[in-house]
Amino acid sequence: MDSDDRPAVAVPPPLVFAIALGAGLALGRTPHDATPRSRIVRALGTASVVAGAALGIATLATLRAAGTTANPYGRASALVTGGPFVWTRNPAYVGVTSIFVGVAMREGSLPALVFLPIALALVDHYVVDAEERYLARTFGEAYDAYAKKTPRWF
Repeated sequence: MDSDDRPAVAVPPPLVFAIALGAGLALGRTPHDATPRSRIVRALGTASVVAGAALGIATLATLRAAGTTANPYGRASALVTGGPFVWTRNPAYVGVTSIFVGVAMREGSLPALVFLPIALALVDHYVVDAEERYLARTFGEAYDAYAKKTPRWF
């Protein structure tokens, strides 16, 4: 492997999610009211944020324990298939998606939820595709076997 070989990630994933969420929040919110439904939606939003954060922490801890990087521009030193990587090849992005949904719910922002599929499509095409090509090049058959048994998202 070339010492300069790294994933050819085109855009920083957190920036894609932040711009989409910010744009959605800026476009407005649904009317807030004091009905039980609103409290339930806010509680579900909070639960989604907490679950996403927990998944993100678990992902970072798993990568750290394996001695490899979480940086999408960095070189991977190990193929990580344990922890949250058992259920999805992209637990960090699943976690960020959960946080995104939770914030949109808490803020009552339907426009933010409209922007989410766009953010996911951009991350899938410009980030995940590049990361997966890099991992296949770097880890060969081991990555191919992992990718066959573990879904990209869920």
